Amino acid sequence: MENETLKPEILAEGNIEKKSKVKKIGKIILLVIGAIFATVILAVIIFVIYISLHRGDIPKVNDSALLLSSEIIPQGQNAYYDFKQSMDILYWPADKAKALTAMASGSDWDQALAVEIVEKNKSALAFAYKGLQKADFQLPELQGEPKSSVRADMSLPKLNDLRNLAQVQIIRSQLLLREGKTREAFEYAFDTLDLGAKLQGQHRVFFIQYLIGLSIKSIGLANIQKMLPVSQLSAEESKNFQLKILAYGDTKKSFQEAIRLEYWMQNNLKEQVIDSAFRDSKGAEAAPPADGIMARFPYYYKPNQTQKLFVDHFGKLVKEGAKNCDEIVVRKDLELSRNIIFTENALGKIMADTMLTSLAGMTDKRCQEDFDLYATRFMFATQAYKVANGSYPKTSADLFPQYFEEVPAQFNGKQLKYDSQLGTIAISQ
Repeated sequence: MENETLKPEILAEGNIEKKSKVKKIGKIILLVIGAIFATVILAVIIFVIYISLHRGDIPKVNDSALLLSSEIIPQGQNAYYDFKQSMDILYWPADKAKALTAMASGSDWDQALAVEIVEKNKSALAFAYKGLQKADFQLPELQGEPKSSVRADMSLPKLNDLRNLAQVQIIRSQLLLREGKTREAFEYAFDTLDLGAKLQGQHRVFFIQYLIGLSIKSIGLANIQKMLPVSQLSAEESKNFQLKILAYGDTKKSFQEAIRLEYWMQNNLKEQVIDSAFRDSKGAEAAPPADGIMARFPYYYKPNQTQKLFVDHFGKLVKEGAKNCDEIVVRKDLELSRNIIFTENALGKIMADTMLTSLAGMTDKRCQEDFDLYATRFMFATQAYKVANGSYPKTSADLFPQYFEEVPAQFNGKQLKYDSQLGTIAISQ
């Protein structure tokens, strides 16, 4: 009975102890929360002070090393106008485009269609030939001052029809070859290379322009390689055409000019569209406008620091563009800190990394063209050897020194493989 009377008292004491512990834990939790909150407030205050001290931008960056060529091609010497006239009157029926492309690539020959396409494009071919005699090719839209004329939204003339024109040239060369007019056929085949080379230009070259020119040269070289095994060129003619190929080899200047123009395109886009949200009318060094939402966060975007990323990147690309293909170093992406919130000019770095292409694909295409030119020269040499000796050489070394220079084991760092049955050379896979 005594134990039973004590039991409620013991229980009451236990409840008091539990309540006391809960209160202590509650106080500890409140203290911890308060400490965390105070720490966060202090961190925010420190961070606000820090970014306030780092509101400024660097001075305007000197981009004179990326200036475009100052040479403006006068209309009378600009192949653009002749090529435009050629494109305006080019006969390329849509319902026959697939068949024409197949013929130009060396398959499904249709004699009647070939005659039709060449006959109906005599004037277009004449204008193209006239343009090939001009000094250079330059888009009129790019002849102004770079800051004002080079814009991301600028309207450029369509140049894709020049690919169709090139295919007409190729069909004409194949038609002549089938008629037994071998030398004339190859002269016309070289017109396609001239068209591509002229389009690549050297002064104020747009990347799409450079690429189309490169593409035209590629199909032109492929056509010549298909013509060679079935041609009746003499050994001397083959040697002369082999030497002629050398004139198309060095496109480094065009490539570098295209990189410079791409800089102006990207930088002008940045300044015209993005920087205006962070700058007032006085420029980058002035205080940002109070009513600009983005301008209230100058720590995260600094126009001049971002421009410096552009200048450094494209400057390196221009230097790389002067190198041989096996010497080029591919650009690495910008390294961003994981703590972007504490990264100065974080938005600028993200934007630069997004906008600045490595151009690795462009470099690959340029290097492929280098090899295609080399391989075509090599085929002219083996053809000359075959005419003189009755068969292709057993090894590439047999061409040296009478027909070709000594063939290296590698081309642009890639292993070469010779096919004595076809007299061709290729990159080993």
